[in-house]
Amino acid sequence: MRSDEHLVLVAFKVRPATASGIRGETLWAEPVGDGRVRLRNTPFCVGGVSAEDVVFVRREQGRLVYKGVSLRGGHSTYWIVLESEQQRERFKVRWAALRKLGCTFEGDGRRTFAVDVPPHADADEVVDLLQEGASAGVWWYEEANREHPYRDG
Repeated sequence: MRSDEHLVLVAFKVRPATASGIRGETLWAEPVGDGRVRLRNTPFCVGGVSAEDVVFVRREQGRLVYKGVSLRGGHSTYWIVLESEQQRERFKVRWAALRKLGCTFEGDGRRTFAVDVPPHADADEVVDLLQEGASAGVWWYEEANREHPYRDG
């Protein structure tokens, strides 16, 4: 993200609320006109959208609120939660393979990570690596939004 970009916050409702009671999330976005913005970070709690998607927004009670997807940006989103804080070192080792595929993440600094899979990455290979981490007891993961095509068969 360039530092000279004029970014705004967009409010999303989380349905259903998360297990910890989170009912909403705000994401940074770049205005593109016609009541639309391009999402500039990866969602932690909102499924169905990913970074770089262009979405419709409307101003409600002084804030921008998500109304729907206009254009897909081609990114996919997965969520990782470490089984425990003691798994951070094992996460770092396993993350190296995901980074080589072009993935990035945003995290809470402890156990929760929102993984961005860029359009050029092999999402099936990403899922294989996520499954390996889950099988090894390092994390559990969830597919939040997949834009990549699925493997044949």
